[in-house]
Amino acid sequence: MHSYQVTAPRGSGLSDDEDNQILATKYKNGKQAYITQEFLYDFIKKNAELSNELHNFRGH
Repeated sequence: MHSYQVTAPRGSGLSDDEDNQILATKYKNGKQAYITQEFLYDFIKKNAELSNELHNFRGH
């Protein structure tokens, strides 16, 4: 996953940084998404599922 720094909209509650700086990512289709704690937890969960599937596929 690649990320870049963006400024979150004021009052969005996405950042506790005084300048509202957060991380975002961009998909191949051009859609952008803020990287929130929920986003990271979902990414980690999906990565673990993929790891388990690869483990099973390889016959371990």
